Amino acid sequence: MAGKKKGEGNLADDSAVDSETQAPAAGPGFKLVPQPGPVPETYADGALGALSRGPVFKLEFYSAMGHEPDSGDELWRPCHRLVLPVTAAPQLISILQRMMQQMQDAGVLNRETTPPADRAPD
Repeated sequence: MAGKKKGEGNLADDSAVDSETQAPAAGPGFKLVPQPGPVPETYADGALGALSRGPVFKLEFYSAMGHEPDSGDELWRPCHRLVLPVTAAPQLISILQRMMQQMQDAGVLNRETTPPADRAPD
């Protein structure tokens, strides 16, 4: 892993995280405190959508559960919802944009082959 740049922080287990996508360790009025042990993780197969209401926005994720026997359609089940203050939206967008660029540069992701977003099951 590349060395950390000034102002970049650590995650509890940063061996699996590229330092370019990490949040800053400190900034005006805050300091990142290390987690004593691994940060809990969860898995989802994809994102269903986002909703903003008042001071929060919600990101909903799904798990694929197989296929519908008659139609062959993939079955999705909402599995997790992440709720954040709207003030976190610019941070999240910035982190995801940097990560997307890194994956494109590494040849892992091609924007032309990215599946369409905002497709929700009927």
